[in-house]
Amino acid sequence: MRRNFPIYLLRHGETEWNNAHRFQGWLDSALTPNGVAQAQAQGRLLQEMITRQGYDAVTDFRTSPLRRAARSARLIARAYPDLPTLVQDARLREVNMGQWQGLTRAEVQANWSVRFDTEAQVYRHSLLTQGGETRAALEARLQDLVADLKGPSLLVSHGVVIQTLRGLLRGLDPDQTARLGHAQGGVYVITANGGEVKIGF
Repeated sequence: MRRNFPIYLLRHGETEWNNAHRFQGWLDSALTPNGVAQAQAQGRLLQEMITRQGYDAVTDFRTSPLRRAARSARLIARAYPDLPTLVQDARLREVNMGQWQGLTRAEVQANWSVRFDTEAQVYRHSLLTQGGETRAALEARLQDLVADLKGPSLLVSHGVVIQTLRGLLRGLDPDQTARLGHAQGGVYVITANGGEVKIGF
């Protein structure tokens, strides 16, 4: 996945279901007030990075069409109005979590033989859900997306997608990717040489 430009990866702001530890997948829930503030802060952070710190200007701005990500992207654009026109791209949707969608971690643990002792376990199990999307399918659509990018790109998406993209773009194996985490409120910059810079966390 070679490129000669950076990719900026932003997870949507905190949602009501994030707070409840409820799996969202292709379902949706509203941003919390903190989630709105996180998205606004991301826009200001991007503006600071690009206009004052010399990071490459964004030429391609895409978001998942799921409501929590699309609203976050619009808030980011209001905070930094010099971004290019926002485009919705279905390939940035969160991984489909099948029968787990809408359930809490506690409900899943009570009905399936899984444990969520660490965030790495949550990530791994999110790619193994009954009736959900596989790791191979997710990686295929993300590789297809990256192949379409032609210049410095800003992608607003979801926890599992952002974490998986970071692993793919950095050439990490699945175990390394599972340990990355996917915090909200900052910016992950994957550089042209496959390095990573985390800002605002």
